[in-house]
Amino acid sequence: MRRSGRRTPTLLAAATLVFGAAAHAQRARPPEQLPDEALRVFVDCQDVSCDEDFLRTEIAFATFVRDRGDAHVDVLVTSQPTSGHGTELTVRFIGQKEFQGVDDELRYVAAATASDDETRRGLARLLERGLIRYANHTALAERIQISYATPAESAAPAPPPRDRWNHWTFSTMLSGAANGEKATKLLSINASLSADRTTEQWKINSSIQGGYSESRFDAGDAGTFTAVQRNYALNALVVRSIGGHWAAGGRATLTSSTFLNQRRTLRLGPAVEYNVYPYTESTRRQLTVQYTIGVTALDYIEETIFGKTSERLMDERVLASLQLRQPWGSVGASFEGSHFLNDFGKRRGVGITNVAVRVLPGVSLVLFGGFELVRDQLFLPRRDASTSEILLQRRELATSFRYFSSIGISYTFGSPFAGVVNSRFAGSSAGTNILQ
Repeated sequence: MRRSGRRTPTLLAAATLVFGAAAHAQRARPPEQLPDEALRVFVDCQDVSCDEDFLRTEIAFATFVRDRGDAHVDVLVTSQPTSGHGTELTVRFIGQKEFQGVDDELRYVAAATASDDETRRGLARLLERGLIRYANHTALAERIQISYATPAESAAPAPPPRDRWNHWTFSTMLSGAANGEKATKLLSINASLSADRTTEQWKINSSIQGGYSESRFDAGDAGTFTAVQRNYALNALVVRSIGGHWAAGGRATLTSSTFLNQRRTLRLGPAVEYNVYPYTESTRRQLTVQYTIGVTALDYIEETIFGKTSERLMDERVLASLQLRQPWGSVGASFEGSHFLNDFGKRRGVGITNVAVRVLPGVSLVLFGGFELVRDQLFLPRRDASTSEILLQRRELATSFRYFSSIGISYTFGSPFAGVVNSRFAGSSAGTNILQ
């Protein structure tokens, strides 16, 4: 009897594990076993790092599909930073097929101190709440149970939190890197400190950052080339909200860069901005036009090609920017033009576009490109660049234009279901191929 008594806890523990595993399997059974009438969901995390495998295993009453055209609900997840360096996730539920026109929008805020696991669990809970209204009209509705955590009766309403920091947040960073091989060596050190304050009416950003890098290249008989680059920057931005479409403010910058031949550059510039769409829709769409007029004081390290060691200039800039994130894809485009008021010939124009569009089921087109017209390189040194400065790219060279572009197309076909999770052989070799 004593021997049997010692075995009882073991048997109970084993039984608990078996029944617990069975209960978990019933709650989160593999999506491929759900009936065809189950809610089909397509999740599109455009600018968010979503753990989609985790979402599939946590939301057991829905089937996740690979193409949005097969879904009953198209879920679009976008994000924007909060005042405390956290992240606000905006989740749009867009009904399709028999749910056409049944849309919803929910938000989840992840604190800056939240771990990746806390963020993904918060997003999963929000998705569950948002999908319930659709799942109520499927064959699985009667099997869904809703629970509510009732607060203790003695718990008094929590008073509004007191912000002893008055909406100010601070962050700092210090990093260093060293790499090399027989013929090349690189050393770099970077540091930064920022202080930000964000409310509905005011936005204040300030930062200081600095960097040092040293490159060395052994060219054999041609000798050894060494180049050093130093830079620092102080930035300040103050913006005041004016209604739902307007904002006004200004920037101040103090910079130094050996790459740009600038010992000190101080610029002050007030600005005004108009958003065609309300700022409250900024996670989904923005169309802004910003105008800035500023004055810049420049002190150069070396005499420039125009015979200057310092000068004071005024300029004006116009920036138009479009950002769209919709179920059919995303579009980002910006166009900026600037010129100096004392010489309209000294000007610059920049255009950048980034387009990702679903053109057919399973087919997506991705375009990225930009072009820059350069007529304002007043800071170029009079002397010619040395061989080491050219090879190691430690000094900006004269140019009249720059361009960059890429194009890609992807096509995915096969099973429409994307709900199966299998993490076997998912380990990492830390970027090193260890199997030859």
